[in-house]
Amino acid sequence: MVRPATYVAGVLVCVLSLTAGAEPQLLPQAPAPQAPVFKTAVDLVHLDVSVLDKNRAPVRGLTAKDFTVLEDGKPQPIAAFSAVDVPDPEPPGAPWMRTVSPDVQSNSGAENPEGRLFVLLLDDAMLPPHPGMLETARQVARKFLDRVTPADRVAVVFSASGRNQTFTNDRARLLLAIDSLKNGYASHLMGWDTARDPQESCEVAGPYGPKFDSDATFRSASLRTLRQVAETLISAPQRRKALIFVSTGVELDALGAAAPMRQDPCTPLTLKEQHRELAQAMPELFLRMQRANVTIYPIDPSGLGGFVGYLQGVVSSIPTFRNSHEPLPAFFDWLNPGPFMPQPDQLAQHVGSLAMDFLQTAASNTGGFAVANTNDYDSAVDRIFLENSSYYVIGYQQPPGSQPGSLHRIKVQVNRSDVDVRTRSGYYIAEAPKPGKGGKTTPASPLDTAITAPVPTGAFPMRVAIAPFAVPGKKDSAVTIVLGLEQPGVTKRTSYSVDLQTNAYRYDGRPMLVGRRHTATIVLVPTAGKSQARYDLLSQIALPPGRYELRLSAHRAVEDVNGSVYAEVEVPDFANASLSVSGLMMEAMPTDAVAPAGAFDALVPVVPTSSRAFHVSQQVTAYLRIYQGSKAAIASVAITATLRDRADKTVAEGTETLGPDQFHVGGHAADYLFPLPLDKLAPGPYLLTLDVVMGKLTVNRSVQFTVIK
Repeated sequence: MVRPATYVAGVLVCVLSLTAGAEPQLLPQAPAPQAPVFKTAVDLVHLDVSVLDKNRAPVRGLTAKDFTVLEDGKPQPIAAFSAVDVPDPEPPGAPWMRTVSPDVQSNSGAENPEGRLFVLLLDDAMLPPHPGMLETARQVARKFLDRVTPADRVAVVFSASGRNQTFTNDRARLLLAIDSLKNGYASHLMGWDTARDPQESCEVAGPYGPKFDSDATFRSASLRTLRQVAETLISAPQRRKALIFVSTGVELDALGAAAPMRQDPCTPLTLKEQHRELAQAMPELFLRMQRANVTIYPIDPSGLGGFVGYLQGVVSSIPTFRNSHEPLPAFFDWLNPGPFMPQPDQLAQHVGSLAMDFLQTAASNTGGFAVANTNDYDSAVDRIFLENSSYYVIGYQQPPGSQPGSLHRIKVQVNRSDVDVRTRSGYYIAEAPKPGKGGKTTPASPLDTAITAPVPTGAFPMRVAIAPFAVPGKKDSAVTIVLGLEQPGVTKRTSYSVDLQTNAYRYDGRPMLVGRRHTATIVLVPTAGKSQARYDLLSQIALPPGRYELRLSAHRAVEDVNGSVYAEVEVPDFANASLSVSGLMMEAMPTDAVAPAGAFDALVPVVPTSSRAFHVSQQVTAYLRIYQGSKAAIASVAITATLRDRADKTVAEGTETLGPDQFHVGGHAADYLFPLPLDKLAPGPYLLTLDVVMGKLTVNRSVQFTVIK
C-alpha cells in the first residue's frame, strides 16, 4: 500500500458495496421508549422471578412445575422456563483491564440471561454538602462495581448534576462518572433556617415558621429522577433489574401535608402543598417500579447515627435556634407551626425520621431492603448481589383477545409457603400507531425499534470502532465509523442486504443526528473452517466538538434479524486546542471484507478494522493523527509507545519524535503509524498506550487487543 502521509516506524520490533440512503434529519427530541411488548414466534410475556427464603437467600433447584403464573387472576401455561445462576466475577487481571476503556464497543452478551441491569443513582440533590458523606457515597459505588460481571450493564445517574453514564460494562467510564460526584446540595432544614424568632410579634415580623424551603426543588429533582429511571427500566428488555439508591433520603412529611391548615393572621407561608403533591406522586412511582420489576436498595452514606448528628450540628449553628423556647405541643404541625420553634435536636430527629421513612418505604414497596444506620457497607453490597445472583426466567403465551392499550396484572406463586416470590406486577400492551394523513398507519421501522431500548439488542452481533478527525476548511469534524457485523457463513456465493441506521446524541441526551441510513449489499463467499462471516462497513458523520453517544442499528431483512450497538465518542476541538489527537485506528492485513472500498482514502492513509483479535501472521498497524492549533508556531512532538501484557508487565517501550517539518497534513497535523510486533508476542491480551507529549501537554490513546495463534 502506498502511504501518502508521513510514515513513522515504531521502535518495537468477499465483495461488498454500500449505497447511501436518505439524508440525516435533525429532530427536536430523542425517540420515545417503546412499551414493553415482547414478541417471538408467539407472543410471549417474559418474567424474571426471584424466590427468597426467610433470610433473603435465593432458593435454587425449582422447576417449572413449582410455579403458577396468574394473569388477571387466571392461571397461564408456562411456555418457557430457565434457572439462572450468575457466577461470581472473575478475579481482576492486570489493572489496565479494569481502568482503561476499550476503543471498540460491541453488543456481545446483550442476549445473555445472566446479564443484569443495575442503576447506580447518586442522589446528589438530597446528599448534604458534607465531604465525608460524599466520599462514602463514591466508595459504596466503587464497591458495587467490584461485584458486577462482564455480562451486567450498569448506568450511573445523578439527580442534580454530574456526568450521567448510560448503561455500559465499561468500568473505566463508570468510575469516571462516579468520581464526578463533587457536591451535595440539600440543607435538610425544611426551611427552618428562614424562620424568625416566635417571640417577635407576627404583626411586626411576619408569619411564623419557615418562609420558604430551598430544598423543595431538590426533593422534586430526586423524585423526578426516580420516575425517569422507572420509565427507562419499564422499556428495558426483560432482564434482572435493580436500583441502588445512594441517598440520605427525601424528607416527605405526608402527615403534616394531610393535616388541616389553620387560618389566622399569623399563618406562615407553608410548604403543605409541595409536600402534598410529592405524597400523591409516591404510589404511582412505586407502582411503576413494581410493573418494571425493579428492586430498590437504598443506601444511606451518612453511616451509623451520622445523619442526625450532622443535622444537629447544622441546626445549632443557626442563631434563631440558640434562644430558649417553650415545649412543643403534643401534636406539632411542622408545616404549619404557629408561634413555636423546635429545639435543634427535635428538628434533627424529625428530619432524620422522615428521611429514614422514605428509604424504608422505597425498599419495602419494591422488594428491597434499606442500608441505613450502619458503617458495614461491604456486607450490604454482598447481600444485594446474593439476592440477585439466582433467579428464574419464565415465559407464557399472551392470552388471546388482549386489547391494545390494556394493562394486565401478574402474580407468580410457588408451591411453598416459606418463601417470598418477587416479579413484576403487570405489563402493558401498546396501542396501535395512530393513522397519519390519508388514514395510513406507518409501522415502526426495525432500525428504530432496535435503537430505542436503554441497552442494545444482540440478535445481530455487532461491534464498532469510532475515531474523529479534523477536516481542513470544515467547522465540524469527520467521525469515522467502522461497524463490524457477524452472521452465519455460507456454503455458496450468496448476496445479502443489510439496512443500517446511525443516531447521534449529545451528552445531555439531545439528538444531533437521527435517521442517517445506509443499505449494504453483501456478497458472501464460503470461507474454509469458519462458521461465521465477518465484515466491516465504513461510514462517517460530521459533528462539532463535544461528547456524544452514537447508536447504530442493523436489520438483515432476509432473516428478519435486528441488532444494535451503542458507543461514546469525544470529538476534540482540533482547531483551537494547542495539542489534540484523533481517534486511534487499527489496520490489519489480511483482514475481513470491507465496504465500500476506499471509503476513507481522502481522509486517512489506512483501511481500519473493527477487529481487536489478531493472528500472529497478520501485519497490524496502529494509526493516529496529531494536531497542533493553528494559532501558535508548530513545535516538536514526542510519542511514547508502551506495550503491556496481561500481567501488567511492560514488554516493549520506545519513543519517537515528530519535528515541525512533519506537520504538513492540512497545514498543522502529522500522521503516526506504529506496527505491532505480533510475531514476537505470546498469545493473550495486551494494552498499547501512545502518549503524545508537547512541552507540558500530554494526550494519550490506548487500544486493547488479543494475540491468537
